[in-house]
Amino acid sequence: MQVLINEWTVKYGVQCWIKRDDLLHPLVSGNKWRKLKYNLEFVKRNHLAGIISFGGAYSNHVFALSAACHVSGIPLKLYIRGEAPHKSGFTLSKAIEHGASLHFVDRELYRQIRSGIAETISFPEDWLILPEGGSNLAGMKGLSEVPQELSFIPEHWVLAAGTGGSLCGLAQGGQSYSQFHGICVLKGKGMLDSFVHKSCPEIAESVTVHYDYHYGGYAKVSQELVEVINRYYHDHELILDPVYTAKAMLALEDLVRKEVIKSGERVVFIHTGGLQGLWGMQKKLEGLGLDKEIYERL
Repeated sequence: MQVLINEWTVKYGVQCWIKRDDLLHPLVSGNKWRKLKYNLEFVKRNHLAGIISFGGAYSNHVFALSAACHVSGIPLKLYIRGEAPHKSGFTLSKAIEHGASLHFVDRELYRQIRSGIAETISFPEDWLILPEGGSNLAGMKGLSEVPQELSFIPEHWVLAAGTGGSLCGLAQGGQSYSQFHGICVLKGKGMLDSFVHKSCPEIAESVTVHYDYHYGGYAKVSQELVEVINRYYHDHELILDPVYTAKAMLALEDLVRKEVIKSGERVVFIHTGGLQGLWGMQKKLEGLGLDKEIYERL
């Protein structure tokens, strides 16, 4: 845990900590380590042939899962959304290096596969079918353990949300009088609401998904995101990524300013990792002014 003290925490009287899950593992970091923990155990315990999963060309899930399967000796087949690129970027190159088998499918077929309605593709029964982002019951179980690692119960939790699995898992393990704030990094108001209500109906009132902090949509970068990454690196030696954690940190600052998180309250910001995403956007980010020194620290 890293205590965060800066201009806005002092001005608004908020106590803030950062749960440094980005330090859990050099490759399988953050929420991915927690989501994959029990899924990998399930595959090993039941002697399954391997794992089949899904993601995009820049997916943290694809990167982390391929690394975890490589270390664990588990075969991995990945269905990648979109056409095969002429040259693989950082994420896909690492997945190949880790021994994953990549299968590229067009976006419509990808949607059908995710929805379980694809008639042209069937999966063997002796493989674990792991949803995009690792957001299944086992994945959420891993996140539910986070609150147990704290010596206090904060009034608020804040974390980035893509599929909603980490948010719901965290809420399942927390106390009902805590408020859980998921910062949706994708453009699409209401897109996670049904998943939240289905996954944690008993405490859904304690969970809020904020849809106004996507900054243009998934994997879109901007000057504002680069500036917040530089600021937290220089002021707190904390590295954020532009796809998830930088957006979540800007959202946290705004929630404090708007007094959604009030003076005297305690908030824990979960650093969900995903720093590998910086490599795939290096040229674009440095063009917007990202401090090159950050790459020396990754």
